[in-house]
This record gives sequence, structure tokens and C-alpha cells, in this order.
Amino acid sequence: MDSFEATIRSMDFDYFGTGGHKTTPQAFFDRTGAVFLDLRSEPEFDILPIRIASLQGLHIPMHELPDRYGEIPSDKPIGLFCSNDTRSSIALAYLKSRGFADVRIIIGGYAALMEELKPGKVHKRSRAGD
Repeated sequence: MDSFEATIRSMDFDYFGTGGHKTTPQAFFDRTGAVFLDLRSEPEFDILPIRIASLQGLHIPMHELPDRYGEIPSDKPIGLFCSNDTRSSIALAYLKSRGFADVRIIIGGYAALMEELKPGKVHKRSRAGD
């Protein structure tokens, strides 16, 4: 059995039922050393690039992931982002099969992400370390 098959077999009711494969933008932004992995296409990224100063950010379009997954640090929490969680779900299974242990889907798409990037919340987060 290959690692992808083993990963898929491990994603049973207990795995999905606990919700441990998902995170909110707020909870993810609060993680130290986290990596924001943007899976959107080049045109989507060009229209709305998302860079979050407190996180390491990578833009690897979903279709490039098999060729570029080596760019992703495997020893850090990884938050997967796309516009509606579909690509993130595929990437979750793929990265887990490649040995990435701490990978989560940042849920809610643009709406949830933009809510966390409102000026008041960004200001509060930036002042938290003072």
C-alpha cells in the first residue's frame, strides 16, 4: 500500500468528525511559526495577493503542488487556503500522504479571511506582542 492510500484510509469518521483537519483564520493566525499556503491560481493571486506579515506565506497553485511541495517546510504548521475549500481538501490529503503532520484547511474562504484582516483585528493582533 502506498502512502496516499494509507493516508486516505486513515481519514475515517473519527478523523473528520473531530474537525481537527480544519481551522479558522483567527486560530491559525495565532499559531507561532505557521505557514499560510495559498493554493489559488495565478490569475486569482494576481487580482488579490494575500500576504500576512505575521506568517510565512507561500503561493503554490494547486496544480503545481506535486512539483513544488518540497518548498513547504514540513516541520511547521501549514494552513491551506483557497477560495472555497475544495483545493484545500485535495491538498490536505496530498500533503498528509507526503508526511506533513500539521496541515489544516483554513475554512470560510474569502469571507472568513477578510473578516480577520479588518483593520481593528489586525491592529489588535499587531499590538498583542507589546
